[in-house]
Amino acid sequence: MTDDATEPQAYTLAEAADRLGISRDALRKRCDRGLVPGAYKLDGRWLIPAVSLTGLTDRPTGRDSADRRPVSHAPDMTGQAVQAAIEALVAQLAEKDRQIATLLAELERRPTGQPALPPASTPAPEAPAQRPAWWRRWLGR
Repeated sequence: MTDDATEPQAYTLAEAADRLGISRDALRKRCDRGLVPGAYKLDGRWLIPAVSLTGLTDRPTGRDSADRRPVSHAPDMTGQAVQAAIEALVAQLAEKDRQIATLLAELERRPTGQPALPPASTPAPEAPAQRPAWWRRWLGR
């Protein structure tokens, strides 16, 4: 009997392949094709969540397999990750919208004669002196 506390949350590619009874190359190809839900790369190595291993044995192995059927009992971890990323981006957009609204309100409060940006305090750098061609330097001409 295994204790859930000792079960790893994610397996390496070799460990997952051994648990599934398939070759490492077969599992790597499935990961590359996106057929392993929740699989991700960390420092160039595939890691497969333990919850993703339950539905992988039901997947067809051949390319021309006609009886392909979705595995319904495998959790959709990639969908959850995408949803979390979308929610984070929406929150960032809302913050940027608030910043833009604040800047626009500040711009409207400025008098029309006042410049929007302060003048530059340093002059533009001068162009460097033109060097003679390499052959002129080499020949001394």
